[in-house]
Amino acid sequence: MAILLPGWLGARSVKWLARIWITDYENDSYYHLYDNRQLPSLPSIMVRAIDELRTTQPPEPVWSITGRMNDCWYPVRPDINETSSDSEACLLFRHPVDAGNSTDGWMKESAEKKIKEIKRKAGAPGKWHPGGKGPIIEHAGAVHMDTTEEFERIHDDYAQSKLKECIIRKVTQKTMAHMAKNAQQKAQEKSNQGGAEDSVALDKHN
Repeated sequence: MAILLPGWLGARSVKWLARIWITDYENDSYYHLYDNRQLPSLPSIMVRAIDELRTTQPPEPVWSITGRMNDCWYPVRPDINETSSDSEACLLFRHPVDAGNSTDGWMKESAEKKIKEIKRKAGAPGKWHPGGKGPIIEHAGAVHMDTTEEFERIHDDYAQSKLKECIIRKVTQKTMAHMAKNAQQKAQEKSNQGGAEDSVALDKHN
């Protein structure tokens, strides 16, 4: 249904209307289809905000005397949205970012920024390891059985499954033999000391 406003024809102002026709079908004239269109077929529309003093905002976010980081121009993109209640389609104008935590805006985070964020998180064990970076840094560059024993002692079945999923590679058989030999030597030295605890710095004086 078309709305007729006295004094206006499409997007143009006229001085008078001498006659108005009312029909039960849409006008198929050339001017109605290609000239008197209120909504242009554009990929986006630039919006220029105006504050309460009717001051137009700049194209870029700049500092001014009246305020800092004022609202600059931004494009609004039309999107054809079909509702689930009926088969009719409606035209939805999406802003770059919606208010609040909504993600319905047309502006999305760039792939380069996502990759950079993933690399930053992967390079900081404190971000993704519940125990922080301390237990990982403690075994950095060391090849011994203590790493495996500590992992199996404090981690549950879920961590064991994630280990199988995220493992990069295994040590060679030669390295495993070297680790087992060092573990045997440590056990022998501990038994020769009479079972003294590692945490005890001095022997008991009799």
